[in-house]
Amino acid sequence: MSWEDAREICKELQPTADLTSVHSLQEHSFITEHFRGNRWFGLNDRAKEGTFVWSNGEPLDFTFWYCGEPNDLYGSEDCVDLGKPQTHWNDNDCNKRYKFVCRMRLA
Repeated sequence: MSWEDAREICKELQPTADLTSVHSLQEHSFITEHFRGNRWFGLNDRAKEGTFVWSNGEPLDFTFWYCGEPNDLYGSEDCVDLGKPQTHWNDNDCNKRYKFVCRMRLA
């Protein structure tokens, strides 16, 4: 589903959930080992081009971009997925349909 639809599903499943944020190589490795294929993350620059933020408001303290990314290809890549090869991040069109990973915040 689209990035926005995926985010809404996360929130419907649990009020404290959102698309996942990733804060370390360990967390990134866990996701790549357990979830194959393109997956939406919560990282995006929808509000301001080039300023990436997590949809859940957590600080951006780790990135793992594929070489040459983010590149905002065609001026329409504002959402981040675990791209191909499935080891690094890629900015992509938010309307593409991918699977996704939710993360629940503990209250």
